[in-house]
Amino acid sequence: MMKNLSTSIYTFEKLRQENCVYVDKTEYLYKLVTGASQQVFCARPRRFGKSLTVSTLEAIFRGKRELFEGLFIGAQDYDWQEYPVVHIDFARTDMRDQDKLQLSLCLQLSQIGEEYGISLEGINPVIMFDALLRNLAQKYNQGVVLLIDEYDKPIFEHIEDREDAEEFRKFLSSFYQIIKGAEAKERFVFVTGVTRLAKLSIFSKLNNLYDITMDEDYATMMGYTQAELENNFTGWLDKALVEHVTDEFGEPLDRKGLLGELKRWYDGYCFAPGCETVYNPVSVGNFFLKRNAFRNYWFTTGTPRFLVELMQRNKMTLMDVTGARLPAS
Repeated sequence: MMKNLSTSIYTFEKLRQENCVYVDKTEYLYKLVTGASQQVFCARPRRFGKSLTVSTLEAIFRGKRELFEGLFIGAQDYDWQEYPVVHIDFARTDMRDQDKLQLSLCLQLSQIGEEYGISLEGINPVIMFDALLRNLAQKYNQGVVLLIDEYDKPIFEHIEDREDAEEFRKFLSSFYQIIKGAEAKERFVFVTGVTRLAKLSIFSKLNNLYDITMDEDYATMMGYTQAELENNFTGWLDKALVEHVTDEFGEPLDRKGLLGELKRWYDGYCFAPGCETVYNPVSVGNFFLKRNAFRNYWFTTGTPRFLVELMQRNKMTLMDVTGARLPAS
């Protein structure tokens, strides 16, 4: 039976409960949660699976073993101990100005506290964040799992205004400093964003932060490899052939031709030198959901607004960046 397909569900539990395609990435997560490195950072482009990865880690640390039947980690000798989890998602915050951001964070922290029977007072998210981590560790007598998604989003939302961006940077630096101070109370920390902002204290203060962004061991942790595409989307590939899929010029495709066109359109992302390339997940999903039409799906949904505005202001075209190389640092 062909599994359902969704490009809008980012919650691992919901994805599994609704019998949707889930490309098993738990081998990488098993390595992370059982390894020596406790504070991990990973940058990936938007719409590339960061939020789903964070959600999957949350399910692991909440001990929801039943969701992992048939997956790599479900067959391992993992203890499935339940830990208190603090999941902060900056995509859920109001970032129109700093006051609204701080209020949104206060609400998120309060809601997490209420879930664990901890009352947080005040209107300072930095103080509340520190209090939440300390109280959780004390109440449960074990390390707290901290998951931060889109850690850099508030800055990029205001990147076109240097003064605003700097104010957001200063606030976030003070907020993230709490992670360093609470290190002894943390079981595991995982932080995601679209890039590494060197001037944020999350990097200067966290001496043990393990950056796997360009680590060859995790180069295919997000996105689909060729084998994963063919093994997990067999039913959808067959369906496309039955529906007489064509290329962008209307020419009919057989299986080999279909796989070739998919590779040409959606493969090619590489996150470590010499490592296997991966397909963009949202592009693959939308191709099948949009009646097998070859289009630039990621560009319309995943391109950062600030990047488009920057290119427009500087009168840049795609030809200006095609094949560009950054000098070695």
